[in-house]
Amino acid sequence: MKVLLTLLALLLPIMANANVAFNPPHESTAEAPALADPIITPMQKAEDEAEEDIRRKAEEAQASYRRKIDIARSEANVEINACKTKYLEGKLKSHAQMVTCFNTKVMSYFLAAGYPYPDLLRELGDKRVQMARLIDKKIYSEQQAEQELADFEKAMADEEVKRREKSMVRK
Repeated sequence: MKVLLTLLALLLPIMANANVAFNPPHESTAEAPALADPIITPMQKAEDEAEEDIRRKAEEAQASYRRKIDIARSEANVEINACKTKYLEGKLKSHAQMVTCFNTKVMSYFLAAGYPYPDLLRELGDKRVQMARLIDKKIYSEQQAEQELADFEKAMADEEVKRREKSMVRK
């Protein structure tokens, strides 16, 4: 009996602090009382806030990166159009000269924006020059070269995805 009273004396304050009420089961059709809200410790709250802060900062960083890439794309288009205009005016004598006119600047815009794969940018630049030379030699039409470049850019985008996924697995 003494053990039972000691145990009861220990449990009552714990039950009172946990907001646990003892309600014996009723045979009526009334629903059972709802359980008390789970208790969130200060440590859990701090962890939740830290996770939310990390998620928010990651979203902000991703949005900032997308804005920078969009700006780089706009700058690249301006440069490409300027070189095309020079070609159409006869200031540049070949497609290869036209591509060489903008290739380096286009790469620099994307690198400055934080594009993480400079090797892919170089490959794309090399592919543009290769296609321009094929057009100049009349081996490819402009449409054929554009299609091959579009296919290459698709493969490049797939490679970017693979690399991102691979880097996420390591982290």
